[in-house]
Amino acid sequence: MLHTLWKEREKGLTTNSRSDRHSRRSFSIPTSTSFAALVSLESLTDEVDAKLQLGSSEKEDERMITYVSPSTQSIQSPIFCSSEDHEIDLLPWKKIYEERYRIERNWARASCSIQNLEGHDEAVYCIQYEENLLATGSRDNTIKLWESLNGKYICTRTLVGHGGSVLCLQFDDKIIVSGSSDGLILIWDMKQGKRIHSLVGHHESVLNLHFDSKLLLTCSKDNTIKVWDRETWTLRHTLTEHTAAVNAVNLQNNLIISASGDRTLKVWNAITGQCIREMIGHERGIACLSVWGRWAASGSSDKSVRIWDIMTGACIAVIEGHTDLVRSVELREGRVISGSYDETVRVSQYNQQDGEWHFLCSLTQPGSGKIFKVQSSTCRLFSCCQSRVKHDSLCVTSMYN
Repeated sequence: MLHTLWKEREKGLTTNSRSDRHSRRSFSIPTSTSFAALVSLESLTDEVDAKLQLGSSEKEDERMITYVSPSTQSIQSPIFCSSEDHEIDLLPWKKIYEERYRIERNWARASCSIQNLEGHDEAVYCIQYEENLLATGSRDNTIKLWESLNGKYICTRTLVGHGGSVLCLQFDDKIIVSGSSDGLILIWDMKQGKRIHSLVGHHESVLNLHFDSKLLLTCSKDNTIKVWDRETWTLRHTLTEHTAAVNAVNLQNNLIISASGDRTLKVWNAITGQCIREMIGHERGIACLSVWGRWAASGSSDKSVRIWDIMTGACIAVIEGHTDLVRSVELREGRVISGSYDETVRVSQYNQQDGEWHFLCSLTQPGSGKIFKVQSSTCRLFSCCQSRVKHDSLCVTSMYN
């Protein structure tokens, strides 16, 4: 069943996944192409975009580029570029492939370099990484912004305004939104670092949040989810069907996915606020959630990670291995990264041949404590934990070494 579901994912990936970022590309994928090759191609095209620096010329011609996957299958990808750019054929495809292969090998071998970031006075609870910018929220009530300079992350700004621990945050090119144990949601101007709005509505700690261009979701220890209009910052809906703390929320188009301590995940209509699906399977409360396309991964106090089909509500896989609560999980490109109170970060990889998830490696820094949050890119892993050695522990693990 899992094999069939992932094959359905292969068919829909080119139209459903990363539609904004890949709107100028269309891929012709043979039906025999493996899921692993497909997700490798998707990451590869990000690197190609950076090298091409595609313009917005109205007259564009289509050129066929052949990418040979590790399984020796060919994928022909039309890359759109300006007709004046005749240097596309000179792109260092061999070098790009070799770099990608080396990064994947380093993931498999847990071969990496680690940078510890110091700046917060207490434990770091939440992180978000985009391009060269990193944002972190801490028990010291502050948010810090970090920029990558020559491969090293430097703290460039500290935002002060919450009266409690910063438990969740998200940013885009315009704003930062943060939630705290003080029950407040603060909106900050991204460029100036100034607070521009304060939303009051939850009666207890704000545990998680997620926004897109239209809506902001927040969830709380008060068992509720609130849906806010991003343009006016007014409250649209309060969702109340969970019977315990709502620990995580995610917004996908017009669907809301939530995870709660009541052991359930729920899918909601973001427009009407109606609950349309409930997913049951975990034996204890659910602590975290990650969504990629139509798939969701959840981590629980039952020490497991489960993979779900959001559209049907079916649990299609159970990943075990942790020995304590799974506090953070990330699902992307056929890979699950999970952080736990057992002080480990585990990486599991989907194998298209047998349709199963297999343990790939464990990335654990000596002396690390309970893992609070993990986030990854193609070649980096960001994690924060409660260190036994000092108050804060924020790590950048690079596979590009």
